[in-house]
Amino acid sequence: MADEEREEVTEEAAGGGKGMLPLLIIVAAVVVVLLGAVIALLIFAPGVVPFGGEKPAAETDSSVQESAAKEETQEEAETLGILYSMPPFIVNLVDPTVQRYLKLKVELELNNKEVQAEIDLRMPQIKDSLLVLLSSKTFIDIKTVEGKMRLRMEIIGRINNFLTSGRVKNVYFTEFVVQ
Repeated sequence: MADEEREEVTEEAAGGGKGMLPLLIIVAAVVVVLLGAVIALLIFAPGVVPFGGEKPAAETDSSVQESAAKEETQEEAETLGILYSMPPFIVNLVDPTVQRYLKLKVELELNNKEVQAEIDLRMPQIKDSLLVLLSSKTFIDIKTVEGKMRLRMEIIGRINNFLTSGRVKNVYFTEFVVQ
């Protein structure tokens, strides 16, 4: 009889430990998730969790310089540069199954007046470069907004390669027809 009571007591003690194991696993999982969230917060949003009060003077000065530079570029973006109308381009698009054409008319935004004369002087090279660029595109390349934005950046880059007295700030599509 005494042996049976000891076995029951030992089984109860062992059973009590089994009930604690799932609770420990849950607590450990919660701790791991919280730790991961804190680490992610520190990595992806470093300014959110402050460590040690004020920033050093060097960091404050650099942030002031950065915000001044941002304001400068924002003011430059807000002021519209000189607009220059390019002649329209009509090119065949690269498409093995269907004959497609692109008619494109653009306005160039220039950063100064001297660039206008330089563009007039370099017009044959600029037209050639843009015709080669446009005729290398497929309909799939230019049908999306992202494709048009990429084309805009490529046009700016191509034209700016020829310029020395200034640059093209932006390109505006005033006609964009694919047939």
